[in-house]
Amino acid sequence: MSNFSKSLGFIKASQENSLYNSLYESEFIRRYVDTTSDIVLSDSSYDERVIKLCLYENLYATFLETFELDKLLAKIQKMGVSVESSNELCNLITLLQVNGTYTMIYQDYSFDGRNSYSLIGDLYIVADNIRKLVSLKYELLETHENAKEKSNILIQYWDLEYRISLRYIRNGTDLLKLFLILSLLNISPYYSEGVNELAGNMITLLRELLNNKRIIRIVVDGDLNGKNSKRHKSTRIKILFSMDNSDRYCIRLDLPHEGVNYLHLNLNEPVHHKAVGFPFLKSEMPDNIKISEKEFDDLFYLHNDMYWFRSDFASRVEKANIDDKNSLCRLKEFYHKQSHKCILNQEDNSLYTVKKFAEAFSEALIEYDYSPDIFGKTDESDERIFAFALLEDKIFEMVPQLRCFEYRKRLFQLESKCLGEDCNLNYKLFKDEFVNYVNQILPGEEFLKELICSTDDFCSSLNVTLDYIEEYCV
Repeated sequence: MSNFSKSLGFIKASQENSLYNSLYESEFIRRYVDTTSDIVLSDSSYDERVIKLCLYENLYATFLETFELDKLLAKIQKMGVSVESSNELCNLITLLQVNGTYTMIYQDYSFDGRNSYSLIGDLYIVADNIRKLVSLKYELLETHENAKEKSNILIQYWDLEYRISLRYIRNGTDLLKLFLILSLLNISPYYSEGVNELAGNMITLLRELLNNKRIIRIVVDGDLNGKNSKRHKSTRIKILFSMDNSDRYCIRLDLPHEGVNYLHLNLNEPVHHKAVGFPFLKSEMPDNIKISEKEFDDLFYLHNDMYWFRSDFASRVEKANIDDKNSLCRLKEFYHKQSHKCILNQEDNSLYTVKKFAEAFSEALIEYDYSPDIFGKTDESDERIFAFALLEDKIFEMVPQLRCFEYRKRLFQLESKCLGEDCNLNYKLFKDEFVNYVNQILPGEEFLKELICSTDDFCSSLNVTLDYIEEYCV
């Protein structure tokens, strides 16, 4: 059995009572848990032992709930969404939010009101919207004569909205799975102390940054030993994610290199092909940096309670009118520190520690069915992947608009003049806008554009686009 299975067995064995009873627990244990684990919880003070037990219980329960959610999403994908399954989805995501939040709180061994512990707070909103749409759909079909015949296109857009919303939920739970795996690597006695420490530091550094974000892809460099590359590659792991405003970033776990002699994390913004500093709380900025409010606003912006470095920060600093030379020097030092977040001070053992961490991390991702294709080249461009993520966001944005448009047209049977334009013309405008957007962000994807233009209706165009994304990219 793998160390991942043994680690799950370790936290399972430490529980006296099951925090959450699931019909799928026996299947979960059979697939993932090594019940022969013979390591027991180490001696510690009473308070530490209670906190550890609470962490293990919530961590195990959240692992189990993500497994149950995967089963439910697969069932919905096969059978379609019903009132019952949409209610089950909302209830399960509520449990995931609660137990996932407690896992992150106990991970810290204390509660700090400045930290964000709920990683997937936005998923319930999406699930609840699915539930409301399902209820509305069944109500309309039951109460209106010939409603089904009149609402065929509307039903197609409902189904498309279910599909894109369920993809959003799946990507959101991928974020939670990432932190569950890091938490397991941090606490398990089946991994080395270096792996334990590195995983714990990654949780601390990434939890605020990735709160309510969407994981696009995780890439682990396939050359774990660094022997097959013709040149030295410092990046060992990449985590690609997008913000709620569709901004895209890449987190890189980098070995020490020239100018940075410690293991560190970088944050890259693909739009500008440059590294940027990690966002921060205002209290984290050194007090001895004295700049005016105007200068501060020119250099940073606030998003989700954190301050982010503006693009081309270095050139903005040079152009800023900062008279205090000491403050200017400290500001540059702060930017360098935030651009290379220290994650482990082990200069001599960095390569070995990262190698063991990458092995454990990739093993856990694959074994827990996170993705079958996580190995790759970390020095390759991610522009195509990010472009497809943008395209998916565009579909997520357009589908509710199309559903509302069709709702007005079909159910209220408004005259074309009331809609402002002929209905067919409106759909042509929607489709033209979408094709232009594809041309803008994916100019080389001719086959995709041919697929979109060959469909009879715009709903089919969006569906074939999602098929293309799933098959060829993300």
